Order: sequence, then structure tokens, then C-alpha cells
Amino acid sequence: MPFTLPEPDDLTSLLVRTDYSDNDSWQTALAAATAPVQLAEMPTPFVARFTIVEHADYDGLSIAALSAALHDSALNELFVVDKVSTTEEEHTLLVVHVDEADGGAIHSFRVSPEYAWAVQNNLCLANMDFQEFAVNVDRDGVYRGGSTPTSSDGA
Repeated sequence: MPFTLPEPDDLTSLLVRTDYSDNDSWQTALAAATAPVQLAEMPTPFVARFTIVEHADYDGLSIAALSAALHDSALNELFVVDKVSTTEEEHTLLVVHVDEADGGAIHSFRVSPEYAWAVQNNLCLANMDFQEFAVNVDRDGVYRGGSTPTSSDGA
């Protein structure tokens, strides 16, 4: 089913809901992704800012369909609450990116809700690019704040 992505509100990113099997899990995933995160060294909390795209016709929408819509839009990335987001305990979000420098290739990784603000804020403001987050995912493909520090002896 072809569809058109809406334009996000100013300084927000799209968050597309593609799983409608459990509304309570959707609400839990959304609340976790948009919860303020207070860092000790900062006076105010950080918050992921999303324009929510929620329509029952998007239930089960594939990454291929999202990618096609992303290619047809002026956007470079979007966030997705999919079946994994609503069924796993961590409620990770899928981040989908069109890499124009790579011939329009689609890349993705997952982000834990606690770090959704970092990815969303920095991509939206162009402080960092998608690849800077993608190379710092954990072994399971989820971004949780960066690479694991190595010990001082290089091990």
C-alpha cells in the first residue's frame, strides 16, 4: 500500500506506529520513548520530540513500504514503533535512514527508549549523523548510548 509521510512538526522527527496488536504496549513504548531524561551535569532534562504518525492502515507496514515513502519524502530518517517495539521488554524503536551518499540505500538500527532523545535531537539538529550512532550499537544492534569503553590495558 503506497502512502505519503507527513511533514514533521518543527524540530521533531516522525514516529510511525506499525503495530496495532496491543494498545497498552503501544502506550508503554511511546511513554518510554518520550520520557524526559535528566543528566546529572545538565540543568534541564532532554526529551525526544516526535510527530506521531498513527493510522490503523499502517498496521503491519513493512520496512520496504516505509523505505519507499521515505525515498519519496524530503526526510532522511524516521523512527518506528513496530512489533518488536511493542512485544519486547525494552521497547526499542527502529530508526530507518535513507543514505543518499550510498545511492539511496536504506539503513537501520534500534535505539533503547532511554537514548531516543540523543538520537532524535542530534539527527534533527544535524549535530551528528546517522552513521555516528549506527557504528556505536551494541552487539544486538541496539544503540544504548555508545560503544562499551575498553579497559586501560587495551583488553
